[in-house]
Amino acid sequence: MKNRKGFLLVGVLFAFLFLMIIVPVMVKWVQNDTKISVKDQKSSFAFSLAEAAVDRGYWKVKGSTSTFDIAMTGGVLYGYNNDVKYTDISGGNYRVRISSGPGTDQVTIIGEGRDWQNKETRAIQAVFTNTSVPGAIIAGGAMNASGSSVVHWGPIMSMGDITVTQGALTNGYPRKLSRQTVKPFDSTNDTNPPNTDSLEWWSNYNVPELPVFDFTTMRSSAAATGTLNCQQVSYTSYTYTANPEFTGTACTDSDGFGGNCTCTTNYWLGKNCTDSDGGSSDCVCTNIGHNSGVCSGSACTGPAGSKCVNYPRVCTGSACTGPVGGNCVDLTTISTTSVSVNEMECCHSAVLGGPVTCDYGGTGCTDCSVLDLYNQTALRDKDYTWYWDNNASWTGGNGLRGTIVVRGNLGIDGGDYYCSGCTVKVPPQAWEEYQKYDTSTTNQYPGDTGLQSNAATYTFGSNASSTCSGIPSLVAKGELWRTPCGSSGLGADLGVYGFLYVGGNFTRTGDSDIYGAMWVVGDVTGSGNTMLFYNSNLKLPTLNVVLTKESWQEQKPSATVWP
Repeated sequence: MKNRKGFLLVGVLFAFLFLMIIVPVMVKWVQNDTKISVKDQKSSFAFSLAEAAVDRGYWKVKGSTSTFDIAMTGGVLYGYNNDVKYTDISGGNYRVRISSGPGTDQVTIIGEGRDWQNKETRAIQAVFTNTSVPGAIIAGGAMNASGSSVVHWGPIMSMGDITVTQGALTNGYPRKLSRQTVKPFDSTNDTNPPNTDSLEWWSNYNVPELPVFDFTTMRSSAAATGTLNCQQVSYTSYTYTANPEFTGTACTDSDGFGGNCTCTTNYWLGKNCTDSDGGSSDCVCTNIGHNSGVCSGSACTGPAGSKCVNYPRVCTGSACTGPVGGNCVDLTTISTTSVSVNEMECCHSAVLGGPVTCDYGGTGCTDCSVLDLYNQTALRDKDYTWYWDNNASWTGGNGLRGTIVVRGNLGIDGGDYYCSGCTVKVPPQAWEEYQKYDTSTTNQYPGDTGLQSNAATYTFGSNASSTCSGIPSLVAKGELWRTPCGSSGLGADLGVYGFLYVGGNFTRTGDSDIYGAMWVVGDVTGSGNTMLFYNSNLKLPTLNVVLTKESWQEQKPSATVWP
């Protein structure tokens, strides 16, 4: 037992030595971990500040159309060129830089954030596009997507519910984006998850802010081009032909016509002997001898009986064969020819924003009707704004290019004939509308070049196969891809090449295909068809700026010295 007395001391010494070694290591580890944690915290906060900087730049650009125009054209906005350090968020500071590009109607916003000790800096770059019309069909309320309205290359968007019916239930395209619910696809029937199939439909979607159109500017533009409140007018046109004949002393025209030697109209001088309508047929100077007389007639502006002097008709003109001034009598007769006319007449202004007059009289039609718009060859290709203050109806052969605004109801009956076989641009991301069935096979939709790929252009009339396939059996006919077998496809031409706005209801009893976009405030009804090919490059006058995010990424902070 005496030999074991030192073992306890040795154990204590070893434990103490171990602690001397491990404790500093642990302290160092804790210190490093704390530093890393603090660094991460500061870095994370700097990143949040960079996000706040981008957000501040976003709302600055959205502030007004003039602000966006300055930024888009390369102008410098004070406070948004890395020239101001913002400290409104406690715990750090940030700065913003807004520049134009990289594409048309785009701005780039770079936000940089730093922690309060200026040790951690993070930067984010975001690119936004000002899009007048962010979707193929947009609605501020609820929308019904049926088989009679087929949409290619762009989504349909609604602030309210989207109800999918008829053939649209099986088409599988385009994307349906609702801030509320897409029915019946959303099984919850509300905005609770699941809100999407990630392919075709999205409920509770952050639908972009809808554009606020500048109707005043568009109406003034239509008035300046003579395409305001157009309507069909039928009337009888009269042509009057004069057959001059003069008799009297020396009043003979040398060429046999009265244009060079005429018999001038009588005129009268004297107190109160003036005709109220400017002529002489209702108030005359009755000759009482020696060229003197009195006023008489129901239309005299003064009392009948006033003294007057009657100057008789006399020959005047350089080609008279006899002495000028000889007395004469005008025996000219007028022949009339009538022609029935049926034409489109519109309202117009001499200058932009000036007073408006209508060729058919009045201030404009209430229920305007036009026939054969496609035959308006002088106007149909001009890309003008066509504007109706009230209701409008189109019949016959339809088809034109431009911005169409109908503040009331629009009815279309007849066929569309514009742009048959022409080539148009396809949006770069058009393939996103067909993810439900898109494969490596080509021609599954207009412009399809394979999986998640589409052509830059498309020629109307480039029809896909007419072979039935799939469950249910679907067939591509005309431009109407994936329609039930046995139905007829739509034609490869257009009723509107541009943008169509209808402030009331849109009733179709004929074809009305569109390359561009459509906004209908009311209901879309009727037995006719509408096929819409979305054009993402539409530019319309708006009172607000609608920004869609094209890209968002972190980047290396700028080397520019902070203010």
